[in-house]
Amino acid sequence: SGMIVDPSEGELSLRRYILRHTGVSVLLCDRSKFGKTSLFNMAPLTAVDYLVTDARPTPEEAPVRRQVITVPVP
Repeated sequence: SGMIVDPSEGELSLRRYILRHTGVSVLLCDRSKFGKTSLFNMAPLTAVDYLVTDARPTPEEAPVRRQVITVPVP
């Protein structure tokens, strides 16, 4: 569980490359995206250092390497 997915294949290779070759990775994603599936899996969430989102996910939904940062939307 906990995959980063993309609805299109167009830039998937570039995004995978950037994720693998960056020093620190940050994923910005709103809560509505958790649990979604797609034909195109980019990477497991365990490849991400920090997740910035609007509501705290469960550890199963967001198994990131370092920290989940919750920024509530007013």
